Amino acid sequence: MTVEERPGEWIEIKAKLDVGGRGQLFDEIMKVDAGGGQGAEIELRAGRYQGALLAAAVTGWRLLDEEGREVPFKRELIGELDPDDALVDKVYGEIVARNPTLTRGSAPSGNGR
Repeated sequence: MTVEERPGEWIEIKAKLDVGGRGQLFDEIMKVDAGGGQGAEIELRAGRYQGALLAAAVTGWRLLDEEGREVPFKRELIGELDPDDALVDKVYGEIVARNPTLTRGSAPSGNGR
């Protein structure tokens, strides 16, 4: 994906998240403690969602720094992407569009919908 104002830069994403990618995403944003018989506790880390989603879906890029030098693709740099950047925002929107069940939960409801 690219944006018109930066045709020499792009971010590549998976066509759709697979089971492993979804597992990676949910492992990052949720923590479940069985509670040792006292009932389960679920910790939701909502602030990590966008970064975790990008980490699960981004497979490569050609990005330039402020001086015009190429930034090598490294998974650990995904968390440093600017969420207000037009390209990052477009990529995030496309990931959500390609994975619609992420916005409504992946399990079917009890009424068959």
